[in-house]
Amino acid sequence: MSITCGAYYRGKSPCEKSAVVMHLKTFPLCKSHHARFLSEMRVAHAQGQIEASRPLPTLEGARAQGDTQHVYFIKAGLRVKIGYSNHPDMRLKSIRAGHCKAPRGLDTSKAKLLATEIGGRERETELHQQFAHLREAGEWFRRSPELLSYIDSIAA
Repeated sequence: MSITCGAYYRGKSPCEKSAVVMHLKTFPLCKSHHARFLSEMRVAHAQGQIEASRPLPTLEGARAQGDTQHVYFIKAGLRVKIGYSNHPDMRLKSIRAGHCKAPRGLDTSKAKLLATEIGGRERETELHQQFAHLREAGEWFRRSPELLSYIDSIAA
């Protein structure tokens, strides 16, 4: 019998995916809820809302544990691409080489990786929904104070 994730979607229905980690030794979470939890903890810590009694997990630590899916934020011109990849640094190189769908006229040759957070397709979808009002084309979003503030909070 497998243990299922203890998170609920907006307080309505249980996640029901298989749990991969246990928080506080009793609370099971799936990969996407675990990634979201860590991301929110980092933001709260960076804003001084909480104090960490031990270091919060890092991107490098997650890679070492085999949790390799990351949501990335790549800037090109006045736009930011929100995507996910197992290797954000390699994805940046392919975007610079022009191997991605980009808005017409956008020069991606000098694209820059702004930040990453642990998470995969589900977290990427949540972020696409959160910033939908800024969407330009596909996974490209207008660079705005709201989006840059979020990116700064996870990069801290």
